[in-house]
Amino acid sequence: MPAAKDNRKPVGRAHCPDCDTTAAFYQVQTGKRKGYLYKRCACGCDQSSGKAKQRRWLDEMEPTGEPVIDHPLDLGEPAPEPRAEPAPDPEETPPEPDPKPGAEPAGQPNRAGVLGLVAMAAAVGFALFS
Repeated sequence: MPAAKDNRKPVGRAHCPDCDTTAAFYQVQTGKRKGYLYKRCACGCDQSSGKAKQRRWLDEMEPTGEPVIDHPLDLGEPAPEPRAEPAPDPEETPPEPDPKPGAEPAGQPNRAGVLGLVAMAAAVGFALFS
């Protein structure tokens, strides 16, 4: 099927390392993906909408000066660095007491046993009345 012929202008250009040509970036104009980028080059048309790829395309493309629709993922600012939780100091946290063997943790009833008993009673009742 031939590509659609339209008069859209590319919003950016960049070098495609896969086919070693210049790629043109366009934006989706309507629908759920409005504002997302897609790339056309000798490789074909890449309409990937993953956040990582959209961010990479926005970073690597050189704007052409055409009007740009706001990107729906707000990728203009860099992604925040993931913050590592500090490891708790073993001297500061008191050790938890070991539970008694055979005892359940407080506040958690034995639901599996109750559900098993109800299921078995239902099966016996079904067998007797069928």
